[in-house]
Amino acid sequence: MLFTLVLATQVSENEFGLFGIAWSLVMLVESVFWAVLGQPTPAVAARLPTSRAPEVYGALYRISLRWSVFSLAVCFLAAAPLTLIDRSLASTIASAGLAAFALRIQQVFKRIFYQHEMRGYALASAIIFALALAISTTAVLSLGWRTAWGALLAWTFALACAALVGLSVPELRTPPSQRVERYFQARSLRVGSPLILSSLLYWASTSSMLLLGGILISLEASGSLRLLQLLLMPLQQGLTVATTILTPPLARQLIKNPAEETRFILYAVGGFTTAASIYALLLGTLGTLVVQSFLTEKYHLITAPAVGLMCIAAILEAARTGAAAIFLARGDTKPILRGWIIASAVLVVGLSLARPISDFLTLPAILLASTAGATLIVLFEASRRLRV
Repeated sequence: MLFTLVLATQVSENEFGLFGIAWSLVMLVESVFWAVLGQPTPAVAARLPTSRAPEVYGALYRISLRWSVFSLAVCFLAAAPLTLIDRSLASTIASAGLAAFALRIQQVFKRIFYQHEMRGYALASAIIFALALAISTTAVLSLGWRTAWGALLAWTFALACAALVGLSVPELRTPPSQRVERYFQARSLRVGSPLILSSLLYWASTSSMLLLGGILISLEASGSLRLLQLLLMPLQQGLTVATTILTPPLARQLIKNPAEETRFILYAVGGFTTAASIYALLLGTLGTLVVQSFLTEKYHLITAPAVGLMCIAAILEAARTGAAAIFLARGDTKPILRGWIIASAVLVVGLSLARPISDFLTLPAILLASTAGATLIVLFEASRRLRV
């Protein structure tokens, strides 16, 4: 987060806004990959003998690598003709493809580290990422690449360095048997197919606002919204790590003792919401101060009300994530999909009612309404499973 704040001080508002849009598209690619391959993995692995776990994660790595190469080729093919029209835009698209490739491999190893309780490797990967990002950000700024594609290259380098930790652990690249690979792929597609649409709807309900802000208001609005999301990133990453760690044991426990589901739901929702509330309280108090301290002459669109709306949305998202972790552990992803269908519907209605959009505060307000819709649906589905 710190290095992105530094980057925001060194590039123009428009370039940072373009970087935010490009990164949102990178996250779209990653969310689709992770929906169909990563999220179903704990539920799939729980149904196989523990001795087969290395093969399952080996299958995850191999399939991810194939699709990452394919997505990278698509980005390069899309960028090639654009070099004749706009080299900067072509460079941004090609750099986004490289970032998506590096992020995919890094995320595979990161999730495996946590699911296998390889905390030392996870810590080493995080430290290497931070150091590499510091080096690459300094290099990009020193070379005068104060552009969206320069920022994407800095992140690509850092992600690739972090991924090297996983590549150095041979057991994480165990070649799976054909039987295990076919089972993993078929089961993941079955469990993850609803999550593809869910991930697309999630992206539409959250990150698409970066794109819409750039189109409907200005690239500065996209950059400001990206900074607000950046302030919430430590919380989101913490919840993601917690979900990744908790899901495999939850899946095993629910298979052995389904009656424990009520206790797990209450603990997950209550714990995640409490953590998010504490973080939101600190951010609501210090958020605008941080922005004003780092960016004294930029991003005047970030105000206390905007930070407050994003904090409320973060608390609701934490409650949804806690309930969703139980559904993921059970391999039941349809409630999550229904939540994001409602969120997307709220987004469309909000955009329709707010037209024409000229006020930046409208963007976090619509995001809040969309998140509330998804959270209410998932919590309602979870409440139906409670046993008093």
